[in-house]
Amino acid sequence: MEEDELRPIARLGAPAVSRRFVFTEIMVMNANGMEMGFLINGVAFDMNRVDIVAKAGQVELWEIVNKADMDHPFHVHGTQFQVVEHERDSKVSKPPYLAWKDTVNVARGAAQWRALMGSRFKLF
Repeated sequence: MEEDELRPIARLGAPAVSRRFVFTEIMVMNANGMEMGFLINGVAFDMNRVDIVAKAGQVELWEIVNKADMDHPFHVHGTQFQVVEHERDSKVSKPPYLAWKDTVNVARGAAQWRALMGSRFKLF
């Protein structure tokens, strides 16, 4: 492999499950005044709640849509993903190369990312 080449990465297989996540925001009044709240599929994030349980070794297609007024980083703990495509202003683009990612920026205004999720780790 040449110094300026990336090592080859196997593309994840066909997804068994598809999921869609939509980021939105709300303004809420609390004791400190108005505060912005970010929602995923209409629900606020809660560290004490599990929303998704994926089957180990199963590939999933995730569509992440940002309808909020601000960019939002998308990050998944404990695994990595391969971006399939990105859509902005009705223009779909593919990534320039296949890579493992753990974070992408989902731009404001209904930008969409489609990514294949799959564990890279084996259970023993």
